[in-house]
Amino acid sequence: MTQKGGLTSHAAIVTRAMGKACVCGAETINVDMKKKQFSVGKTVVKQGDEITIDGSTGNIYLGILPLVEVAVVQEMDKTDELVQWV
Repeated sequence: MTQKGGLTSHAAIVTRAMGKACVCGAETINVDMKKKQFSVGKTVVKQGDEITIDGSTGNIYLGILPLVEVAVVQEMDKTDELVQWV
């Protein structure tokens, strides 16, 4: 998560290449480098606190959320047929 930047920022490109989620340009956070923490409103997150980043929605959650297994839908299970079209 970064306070500045966007889709083409260094953080966005590097994390995408690593297969990790990233939220760039979270301008409402206040970063305190001396205290090694950031805050959003009255919520303070210190270095070492665990957070979950949802790269699809841009939401950030305190703590670790459970992961959900991705289900392959029947229509997407026809990759061989799709490759033949190309």
